[in-house]
Amino acid sequence: VGQENEIRVAVLEEEVALWEKRLSDKPDDIPYLGYIRTTLKDRIKELEKNG
Repeated sequence: VGQENEIRVAVLEEEVALWEKRLSDKPDDIPYLGYIRTTLKDRIKELEKNG
């Protein structure tokens, strides 16, 4: 389970970074980006805590 959580965290972190990179010039293109980013980062914290 530990290694599985590490993989999940890595994938989620990559997704957050990708979203931030794609929208760095136009953050208002997706108005709910902040909500998505917060949700993903909260999930990362949850996995790290339980990992």
